[in-house]
Amino acid sequence: MSRKAKHLKARAKARAAGLLRRRKRFRVLDTYSVEEAGAQIGLSRAESYRAVSSGDIPVEKEGRLFRVPRARWDRIRAQLREAEASV
Repeated sequence: MSRKAKHLKARAKARAAGLLRRRKRFRVLDTYSVEEAGAQIGLSRAESYRAVSSGDIPVEKEGRLFRVPRARWDRIRAQLREAEASV
């Protein structure tokens, strides 16, 4: 048995025993990408990531992936629309 096959067999055994968990994955329907969220308010890709780093766009990070929670972002956009309408 090859080294890789032994490794895969050991991981499968550990996962079956509940010792190894699969990584949590964001549900695509529950989140926007940073680019999608920024485009909804007229930002470019670079401007969107700047807004994330300044905290203007809320994100959840898993590994190296940033995702914008859909419900939270939709509430923020609604507040922005209300603020623009009252001006």
